[in-house]
Amino acid sequence: MQDKTKKNISKTNITKFQKTFVYFLIYAFLGWIAEEIFCVISTHTFVKRGFLFGPICPIYGYGAIILTIFFRNYKNKPIKLFFLSAIVFSFFEYVTDFFLQALFATRWWDYTRIFLKFKFTNNSIF
Repeated sequence: MQDKTKKNISKTNITKFQKTFVYFLIYAFLGWIAEEIFCVISTHTFVKRGFLFGPICPIYGYGAIILTIFFRNYKNKPIKLFFLSAIVFSFFEYVTDFFLQALFATRWWDYTRIFLKFKFTNNSIF
C-alpha cells in the first residue's frame, strides 16, 4: 500500500536582493537589445554598444531598479510618475556620463546633432 503522506515540496525563497539583481539583468539585456535594434535601423550596421563584453547595458538595468524601488508610490499617479521619472533619469544619465568620462576618458553617447539636448549628454526625445 502506498504511503499517502503529502510530499513536502519546498518553494525556492528568493531574497529581495536576488530578485532585484534578476530584474537588473533582464532590463540591462532588454535595453541592450533595444539599443542594438535602434542602431541597426539608423546606421544599417551592427555596432558594439557599451563598455562591457556581452549583451548587457547596465544603465538600463540601473534605471529599471530606480524605477521599481523609488517610484512605487507613484504607480497610480501616471502624470507625476512621468515627469518625476523624466527629471530623475535625466539627472541619472548626466551623472553616469560624467563618471564614465572621468573613468574612461571617452564619451559613450553624444547627442550633438539632436534637438533638445543638454550638454550633449542628455536628450529629452529619448
